[in-house]
Amino acid sequence: MEPPMTDPDSTKSSSTEPPIEPSIREPGRLKTQDEMRVALRRIRMWENGGKTEPVTCPICGAPGLDVEDHSARPYSEWYFVRCASCGLDDKIHIASASRSP
Repeated sequence: MEPPMTDPDSTKSSSTEPPIEPSIREPGRLKTQDEMRVALRRIRMWENGGKTEPVTCPICGAPGLDVEDHSARPYSEWYFVRCASCGLDDKIHIASASRSP
């Protein structure tokens, strides 16, 4: 019997992640899976902090990432993320599972 699979990202602390190299990304946008993964972690940290605790930018690591929740729950989650330091200005959409009657 194989051991249960674990998420390798669940053991990483988001505060120790190095910033993503800005030369490999389009200005103002989250481009790679790694950037998106880090951004989603920062959004969850923001939510767990009562939406008042500041979080760092997933691209440049600067404090003060601006996160706006524009979700239409239970259908989908929409987040706008902005960073004044590196110019990040993007939207993240997370579709919810379909509901059946």
